[in-house]
Amino acid sequence: MTNVHVGAPSLALLHLLTGCWISQALYVAAKLGIADLLQEGPQSCTQLAEAPQTHPRALYRVLRALASVGGFVKDEAECFRLTPLAEPLCTDAPGSLRAFALMLGAQSIGAHGRACSTVSGRGHPPSTMSSASHCLNISQHIQKRHRSLMTR
Repeated sequence: MTNVHVGAPSLALLHLLTGCWISQALYVAAKLGIADLLQEGPQSCTQLAEAPQTHPRALYRVLRALASVGGFVKDEAECFRLTPLAEPLCTDAPGSLRAFALMLGAQSIGAHGRACSTVSGRGHPPSTMSSASHCLNISQHIQKRHRSLMTR
């Protein structure tokens, strides 16, 4: 008999493993004020990229990643709209978490720490980011953090 829950642990682990990507994507959206822009209604990445002067295709990848976890919704016309999950990224939302997303995102390390500058054109294109060096940076950061916590 097949266990119908076999995929559940893998899916849960996958969410944990990709959490840093989603966190960085939320940081990018907060930094660029995407939720504020989407309060006016659905917009394409080309439209969204005009205000914060971003690369539309890079922004599309960020918003598509956030749409995969319910942060935004992408329609047939390739336009994105705000969801209740992303509403707290709006500057004037009750209980706004935009400042918190900005603070956490600014503390990120490695290639994903450069996600916002990549989208906004101030960094290297995504194809030049090294996954191996990013993993090494994360590993070194975790080791340093662990040592500092152990010496307290």
